[in-house]
Amino acid sequence: MRRNPALLSTIGDYKEKALVYSGWQVGDVGILVSVDIKTRPTSWRLYDTPPLENLSRKPRERGWCGSTNGVSITAHGKKRVTRLTPISFDIDEDGVQRPDSFVAWLEPTDADADADAKLLGDETA
Repeated sequence: MRRNPALLSTIGDYKEKALVYSGWQVGDVGILVSVDIKTRPTSWRLYDTPPLENLSRKPRERGWCGSTNGVSITAHGKKRVTRLTPISFDIDEDGVQRPDSFVAWLEPTDADADADAKLLGDETA
């Protein structure tokens, strides 16, 4: 199932909080991706599949994927949703209020933490 990407808000450190839409649950794992546009602040998104490299079209979980027309994409590894807090609601056809966007609290997966340690030169990872 392909969910809508979660867009990270500016409410805190990108490795801790994300703005996500319905379909994400506590325990879900996604790939954190930064989208840099020359004329705008960086946005952060959580995808359930890795972004594709620009030229080879291979999936990439970590590292720069390429840029086109001033938009640069970088993958930052796997992150797990640890908590969801509803921040906006929609009213369904029965008149019941249902949350449709949340603040998601993120943490690195074990594999992602090991990859970070190796990048930083930690020999124990």
